[in-house]
Amino acid sequence: MSARNSFRRLWRWLTTKPSKPIEFNDLPGNAQEVLGQLFVSGPQWDGYIVSKSGRDFLHENGLIERGFGWQWLSRSGVKMASNYKSIPATWFDGRWRKKAIT
Repeated sequence: MSARNSFRRLWRWLTTKPSKPIEFNDLPGNAQEVLGQLFVSGPQWDGYIVSKSGRDFLHENGLIERGFGWQWLSRSGVKMASNYKSIPATWFDGRWRKKAIT
């Protein structure tokens, strides 16, 4: 196997998204915080993100996009964040639930 073929196989493995869709309750708490922040406040500069590890988790799973120091929700991220039935009723920030319902 040539180096080029092994690199291609590695690249496909690294860029393949998980086949099972992630549910809101499967997200770590810090990823839930970032998802809510981006849904309520829109695109955010890197320095204003509440959790870098939560941001990285969402990016690895295709729920946010990143570029030039900014991050924003992807189509699947908006879909997950706007599903108000999955947002806990006890969530401390009522703006998320209110925006998802309207």
